Amino acid sequence: MAMVTSNNLTVPPSPTTRMSLITTPSTFKGNIDLVQQWDEATVGEWLKSVNCGKYRQLFASNNINGDALLDCDQNILKEVGVTKVGDRIRIMVAVKSLRNHAFQLNKVSIPYRI
Repeated sequence: MAMVTSNNLTVPPSPTTRMSLITTPSTFKGNIDLVQQWDEATVGEWLKSVNCGKYRQLFASNNINGDALLDCDQNILKEVGVTKVGDRIRIMVAVKSLRNHAFQLNKVSIPYRI
């Protein structure tokens, strides 16, 4: 996501801009195909890649691994300690993208049997 410059004004991208997994920042080195197997450290790196790295310790201390991450909703994020609404939105948009990706993998990888 690029900054938008207009008349010498630089505007950062909106936290609600929908990011596809393909446009996830290259700083994340985890395998999104194996999200359900991520440990807390990998979830922390993913949080950093979606500009929410400040919550890494909160997620780790609450044992949020990849499997638990896919089950997160707004209430869980509040309970964990994500206090800013914009950050909850940013995380939930990225989680939704991970869920969609995981669903597509499962849909494709399970052969149809008669």
